[in-house]
Amino acid sequence: MICQCRQCQVLCALVLMSWADEPSGAVSYTSRMRAIVLALAIGCGVVSAFGQAVTLQDVPPEARRLLLGSEFTGAAGGPFQFALVAPPEFPTVLIPAGATVVGSVKSTIAMSVVAAFSGEPPPPFRLDWQAGDAGWISPYPRQAGFTARDLVGPTVSVCKGQSFASINYGQAPPERQLVRILVTQDSQRSCGGIGSRMFEDIPIPALAPPPGVRFAGGSGNSGGLDFSSNARLENVQSLSAVVEDFARQMRSNGWTLECKTIDDGVMSVTRFSAPTRHGDPTTAFLIFAALPPTTGYDALLRVVRNKPLRIP
Repeated sequence: MICQCRQCQVLCALVLMSWADEPSGAVSYTSRMRAIVLALAIGCGVVSAFGQAVTLQDVPPEARRLLLGSEFTGAAGGPFQFALVAPPEFPTVLIPAGATVVGSVKSTIAMSVVAAFSGEPPPPFRLDWQAGDAGWISPYPRQAGFTARDLVGPTVSVCKGQSFASINYGQAPPERQLVRILVTQDSQRSCGGIGSRMFEDIPIPALAPPPGVRFAGGSGNSGGLDFSSNARLENVQSLSAVVEDFARQMRSNGWTLECKTIDDGVMSVTRFSAPTRHGDPTTAFLIFAALPPTTGYDALLRVVRNKPLRIP
């Protein structure tokens, strides 16, 4: 990190001296380094190799927390360079279509870019497809079907060569129009894809249970033309509320409601449609059946290709 003036150099020295004077173990190493990075970023103008000198204060307030993750709190990889545009070597193909970069930070081992959407962010599967079109591959199977809330991972994880990227949407209300793209370099890891996935061309979402509802067991299977996922839901107080929550998750992942939910209080059936990556039609059925005398329900998500698979 390069301080641009005498006052900034004094500030740097004071921060480092105060750290050295602290009793051993008084503050964690990570906390100390985060404080130093933030103090220097805000108090000193950071000379950017890819633009004019900027500080963390120049980045929009709602984007600052997303921009600085754990990858930028340690000493390794410094100095840190802030900018209001993406670094020249950043793989811009990973920036979602329609998003505008509002801030970035770069070190020798990682680059982080935060971009903002003017409207509703695109469904996560479109980020996966966009990265795939540029030669990036997924090192992990994509989560699909009923999934415990605490097992839902990053929005998208992809790699190419020795570059590894994770793309995540902001969660808090002020950040929901933001997306963070983190790219790290790791020569010790292997970017090995998982091969062709049967349903990678269909936007099957990972469906998490509503608050207060839990999954008990569950399984899934797929063939050439269909995919299914089932789970037992426990502690269901309102079937209509549960159905609407899962339907909202389907709609947010690119599925269109084709008919109103058929619900008699004992069984519920909802039908959706969505195009594949190649534009072919698919149909999804979301089915819930009561399991009296308990408050449990059997849940089934079934996705079917309307047309046979394309054979080269």
